[in-house]
Amino acid sequence: MAARAAELRQGLGEVLRTPPIFVEAGIEAVMYLGYGAFLGFLAIYARKAGLNDAEIAIVLGAQLALAMVAKPITGRLSAGSDEYRSSSSAFCFAPSRFR
Repeated sequence: MAARAAELRQGLGEVLRTPPIFVEAGIEAVMYLGYGAFLGFLAIYARKAGLNDAEIAIVLGAQLALAMVAKPITGRLSAGSDEYRSSSSAFCFAPSRFR
């Protein structure tokens, strides 16, 4: 167990010493902030546009389904190869031993 804990600390230290990971984390944080704002205000906009609750649920459900379909595709594109590595583009910047 001690060897695994030492390996975990070493790996975590390697990740924390990789600046592109922090850049990517910042980019994703801003992206998800915008995405959350979009989802939050979409329902308000739909209500003002005259949609009822059922129609708003359909719009949000369709948006969620599209996002779920697109996530593996964007993950594959961000990995830069045909091999699917991660749904997060942060993984592209991870040290090679973590891929």
